[in-house]
Amino acid sequence: MIYGIGTDIVDIRRIAEAVRDDKFVARVFTKEEIARTKSIKSKKQRDGFFAKRFAAKEAIAKALGTGIGKSVMFKDISISNDAKGAPKVTLTGNGAKSVSALGKGATVHLSLADDYPYAQAFVVISGK
Repeated sequence: MIYGIGTDIVDIRRIAEAVRDDKFVARVFTKEEIARTKSIKSKKQRDGFFAKRFAAKEAIAKALGTGIGKSVMFKDISISNDAKGAPKVTLTGNGAKSVSALGKGATVHLSLADDYPYAQAFVVISGK
């Protein structure tokens, strides 16, 4: 069963401008996400990293039907990668509560893509 579908596309240049502001970074991204950027040498790759995660958070909130800010906050959603490099979603706080409310076994599936100057995220939330 599909509980929700969400997608988002962002202009990497817009996110690159936004992440110049430390307050924006601290409000939107988790400590783990920020720490991962320290190993990225290229500014263009770093900007793409932030843009894909921003798009992912928006797409997840859309799939949940909540949007960002009313219930689910940016930092309730963290995006990492599994051992094979596939994006992995970790939800905390109201993000975790929102997924749990959908039903037992609800799973968030995320796909990320970028083709400069755009980054895109596509999300399906499914369950049994």
